[in-house]
Amino acid sequence: MRLFCHTYSNNTTTTRPKRKYMPEKYASAAVVAAAAAAVAVVVVVVVVVVVVVVVVVVVVVVVAVVAEEKKFNA
Repeated sequence: MRLFCHTYSNNTTTTRPKRKYMPEKYASAAVVAAAAAAVAVVVVVVVVVVVVVVVVVVVVVVVAVVAEEKKFNA
């Protein structure tokens, strides 16, 4: 690790050379951001699907109940 620092950062004793590690940090940050975005999209899609299914089930139940009541009234 020390050899790396001495060879790649103009003989200064910094603990990490910027040119070597910043792209990796940005790449990992981008990967994390992309993964977070993908997870968010999946969560949103799942929530939307669940909401749609619940709405459809409620509508079907209401229609069935109304039809049964109409049968009894008729």
